[in-house]
Amino acid sequence: MDTHFNLCATDFSRKCVECITGYYPDLLGTCVLCDPSCINKCNKRMGYCESCIANYVLISSENPKCQKCDEFDTNCKTCSPDNNRKCVECNTNYYPNTSNDTDVNFAILLVGVHAVVQQVRVPVVHQITSFQ
Repeated sequence: MDTHFNLCATDFSRKCVECITGYYPDLLGTCVLCDPSCINKCNKRMGYCESCIANYVLISSENPKCQKCDEFDTNCKTCSPDNNRKCVECNTNYYPNTSNDTDVNFAILLVGVHAVVQQVRVPVVHQITSFQ
């Protein structure tokens, strides 16, 4: 019998339907370890992440898995701990976009005296380099 169970099936199948914190039942009814990026906050019955460790965010409500901040925004150094997919600290020469836009935004990259507009996905960061 699985030692990580919290609630077993009542049909004598010896399957777990709810596991202890940090585990969830697989298709065979055995408790398996949750994704370590879930910070022990995965659903005890379904296994999806409810919260993520530092510098990870939920991909979406439809895909409740954790992903690194720099995977949803390559210039993001630190993201918001409340899982809202916002970058709060960026790599050198970038800064977070503070607008509340939710669709495709534009990042401005200033190089010398020329401005180049790039189309990027939210959240957007802006890069500013010194004028020559």
